[in-house]
Amino acid sequence: MRLGWYKKLVQTIVYLPHFLHWVIIGGLILLIFSQQKGIVNHFVAGWSGKPFPFLYNETSWMTIFVASGIWKSAVSGAVRASVRAYANRPSRRGKRCSTNRRWAATA
Repeated sequence: MRLGWYKKLVQTIVYLPHFLHWVIIGGLILLIFSQQKGIVNHFVAGWSGKPFPFLYNETSWMTIFVASGIWKSAVSGAVRASVRAYANRPSRRGKRCSTNRRWAATA
């Protein structure tokens, strides 16, 4: 295989956004559910007096894991749809009118 480096480069470029998306989602999950400084535990500690270990409890961790996968898929789909819509938008260039030789906007 002569172009093995090219195949590896393309594969890295294609999978890098997917990997980075998981890293970002993981960071947000830690920010939200951390036992020490998590946003949710800030409210739980204010209400019950002590924080709840969401990321260390098997049931809550599994729920967070599944929900974060659904959330990631929904965000990925929304980003892909918006990129597709942006790519397929009508051109902003004008269309030349044949009658008066002026530029008319296209819809």
